[in-house]
Amino acid sequence: SGVAWATYTHCAFTPTPPPPPLPTPAPVPTPPINLCTGVLVDPSGQQDSSTQFQKCINMTKSGGTLSVPIGTYSIGTTVLLHRSITLTSTGATGPGCLSDGASKCAVLRASLALGADNSGVLNLKGTNVVVDHIVIDGNRANRLAGAAASACASGKNNQWGLNINVPGCIGC
Repeated sequence: SGVAWATYTHCAFTPTPPPPPLPTPAPVPTPPINLCTGVLVDPSGQQDSSTQFQKCINMTKSGGTLSVPIGTYSIGTTVLLHRSITLTSTGATGPGCLSDGASKCAVLRASLALGADNSGVLNLKGTNVVVDHIVIDGNRANRLAGAAASACASGKNNQWGLNINVPGCIGC
């Protein structure tokens, strides 16, 4: 006769406490990549890459090029470019790394361990050394608590905040 019947039952609701938060997962380590033949490096900036960079620079022939894969590399001791080589980011072209629409570039970031001896992240002692499409990050915010900041503040050395040292450069 067109009548529908429904039964309504009132239920009491007791909220249960939320489950505890899941633990924050440990960062997934970035696998090392080849910087040059036989030399692996950490492109995440978590591990010091100074020794690997120096080894690859030493293996690069005079007049040659060391192409650095895109990534961020922690530098804890000064890397010396002592002969004519080009240090560049793999595949980088066009305007500088920080320009709008620019290619991505490798970043050499000073670690807290890098001292304030005026040698910087890179020390260009050779002639005809080219550093192209490489970002040098002095990592100021993290290094303010380190020896470099203390020495700089006292006026003893690195008063100009050098991250690249070019000894004997005229017109730099």
